[in-house]
Amino acid sequence: MISAPGGFAFRGRAGEPPRRFAPAPQIVTTEEEIEGYAIVKLLLKETIAEERVGYRDNLSYFNILVDNSIRRWVCRLGFNQSQKYIQFNDEGKTYVNIDKVSDITLHREKLIEVAKRFI
Repeated sequence: MISAPGGFAFRGRAGEPPRRFAPAPQIVTTEEEIEGYAIVKLLLKETIAEERVGYRDNLSYFNILVDNSIRRWVCRLGFNQSQKYIQFNDEGKTYVNIDKVSDITLHREKLIEVAKRFI
């Protein structure tokens, strides 16, 4: 593979012309996402040990996890679209639109309910 200006990469087999591939999109963890993580961690502190709560960012949403396990996500924050949302890892994968990051505090009981599944 050969890197080229603009982040493009060229790949080809011997005897074939190289093909051009666009660079992979970059994941950017925003200040709002970190703020949301801090709020959720604070709301859960009496339910689950702080050191067990972590996060993993994706292109389309921000996961808040227990024990750094993608299978143990408490909620997902979607702040990259025009409409912010929080999705809970309950039976119905409940999805709630929010206006601002601090609205997460309105869903404390739901967060605790979901987190208790991972104790």
